[in-house]
Amino acid sequence: FKVKSTFDRYSRIRTKSGLTAEQAARALLSRLPGRVHLYPNRIVHAGNRSECDLVALCRRGATVIEVKNHAGTITGDLSDHDLLLTRKNGTEQTFYNPAMQVTTHAQTLARALAEAGVPCPVKGCVLFIREGTIVRLSDRFHRRRVTPVFTRRNRFRLRWYILHRGKRLRRREVRALRRILEDMK
Repeated sequence: FKVKSTFDRYSRIRTKSGLTAEQAARALLSRLPGRVHLYPNRIVHAGNRSECDLVALCRRGATVIEVKNHAGTITGDLSDHDLLLTRKNGTEQTFYNPAMQVTTHAQTLARALAEAGVPCPVKGCVLFIREGTIVRLSDRFHRRRVTPVFTRRNRFRLRWYILHRGKRLRRREVRALRRILEDMK
């Protein structure tokens, strides 16, 4: 009985922490020009189920942003299944590589949009939202970084990635995509 309540409390803390991070990311990205539309917490079904923390839509397509609220130094390799978080007090924790996670979300969203009749380029990225978080990721196989990882500190690179990377869409395509994304909850 006590174990369940401890688990429930831990689960609520993690959920609250995630929601706080997503709200901070929306606030950070709300300064983007009006032509960028933000859609938080979109649940996408297309063969499998994905929950996208934040989707930004503009004339350069859709960007799925996986928001993480970790504080400390993140190390590892882009191809690793898990990354290592080292906190300021020296404790360490491994967590699932969000670059892999967001790739799955982007593929699912692209499939869902194509099934809805409006194919669209969908790119993904990771945003570590906590101030002072340091990311040191290597690429053992020397591939180009397919999924970029941003921190609050380099948020202007994230802005550029959303606004300038990808194939240009027509305005009517963006309107159709907006309707589809608004219907996803």
